[in-house]
Amino acid sequence: MYPGPGSILRVEAEHVHPTSAQEHSEPAGAGSPVAGVDEPRLPHVREWQVRVSIFESGDETSANVVLLTEAPNHLTARGQSHRGTGDTAVPEIGDEVAVARALRHLADQLLDTAAQDVAAVTGESTHLRPS
Repeated sequence: MYPGPGSILRVEAEHVHPTSAQEHSEPAGAGSPVAGVDEPRLPHVREWQVRVSIFESGDETSANVVLLTEAPNHLTARGQSHRGTGDTAVPEIGDEVAVARALRHLADQLLDTAAQDVAAVTGESTHLRPS
């Protein structure tokens, strides 16, 4: 089941179970954390959207994709496909190729942006591999 548009995802904090070593240790005092146990944290949840626009003209298909996040600047990319003269006219294939190329370009931009962010935090040049 996938939430529909306008749905709000609410994540509750998870209950942390003590390990067997902590169960047998002496209590640390009322309200104070047990040594070596991290306080439970809420998961980091974000929702990003990719908007895809496809344009077909004759044997040419182009796709524009935009990554929509909470950041003020959005990443955009473009992909194209061209149907050969001997190829059967199947518009879905041109759409698939153009969108796939656009998404690949978008992924490369996102990795470059992440590498720049890592470099800004660490002060060291970095390169992130696609996987």
